[in-house]
Order: sequence, then C-alpha cells, then structure tokens
Amino acid sequence: MSHEVELGSCIADVAKSEDNTSSPESNPPGEKRATKHGLVVAMIVIGVLSLVGLVALVAFSLWRRKQRQEAQARFVQLFEDDDFLDEEADLKDDL
Repeated sequence: MSHEVELGSCIADVAKSEDNTSSPESNPPGEKRATKHGLVVAMIVIGVLSLVGLVALVAFSLWRRKQRQEAQARFVQLFEDDDFLDEEADLKDDL
C-alpha cells in the first residue's frame, strides 16, 4: 500500500511540474529576455535585408536607364553619320 501512495504522489508531482512549465509565470526572466532578444534580432535582419533589396532595386533601375540612354544615343548616331556621308558625297537633295 505504501508503494501505491508513492506512485500516486510521483504522478501528481509530474503533473504539477508539467502544469508549471506551460504557465508564463513559471518562465524565468532570462527566458523572456531571450525571446525578446531573438525577436529584435529577427526584426533587424529583416530590416537590413529589405534595405539591401531596395538599394539593389534602385541600382538596377539606374543601370537600365543608363543602358537605354546609351542605346538611344547609338541609334541617333547611326542617322547622324548617314547624313554626314550624304553631305560628303553631295547626295543630299537641296529643295
């Protein structure tokens, strides 16, 4: 009979300890601080990655604009060179 009482008290102790670990009051202050610290670190990492992505997007847009301007300049230059050759060869019609 004493074994039954010991077994019952052990089961009650285990159940009580499981209840205490799930309640927020039983967490030590250091554990709350660690959770908050992890959240802050995650927010900082997300912010830095967002900033890097934004800078990359702006840099890519500027690069594309430069490429487009250079292509337009080459296109215009094709016609300017053609006019220059026409003038040299005296092929231009004078109206």
